Amino acid sequence: MSASHRVVLTNGPKILVLQSLALKNFPQNSKHLFDCCVLKNPWKVESLKALPGTNTECIEFVKASSHFGTLFRKVLSELNFQCGKVWNEPKHFDFFCYGGKHRSVAMVEIVGDYLVKNMNWKIMSENKSNI
Repeated sequence: MSASHRVVLTNGPKILVLQSLALKNFPQNSKHLFDCCVLKNPWKVESLKALPGTNTECIEFVKASSHFGTLFRKVLSELNFQCGKVWNEPKHFDFFCYGGKHRSVAMVEIVGDYLVKNMNWKIMSENKSNI
């Protein structure tokens, strides 16, 4: 399995790994797997196709999807539930879509940004090398 985009965050002793994956690469044993295929696909828009999912235009396009709010709330709900538990190892939240370059990458960026700005998480590392 190779993530095309990974952000590692920390909040006290808790470590959270957000990663985007192509559909063919998602882990069968993932406990926190989020399907981004329901979101509008920037790849289908000629002006966005070549842009990475980290691009502001791609992120805004994904946020404009009718299903974005539902998916985002599910992610935050699961994270809030997990935060109430003891973590003995890092938690992985995996986001996938067909290619793993636009929608899932945008969701990693959106969720990571939200956690930093609103929930006191800090970025430990980012891997954007394969986008």
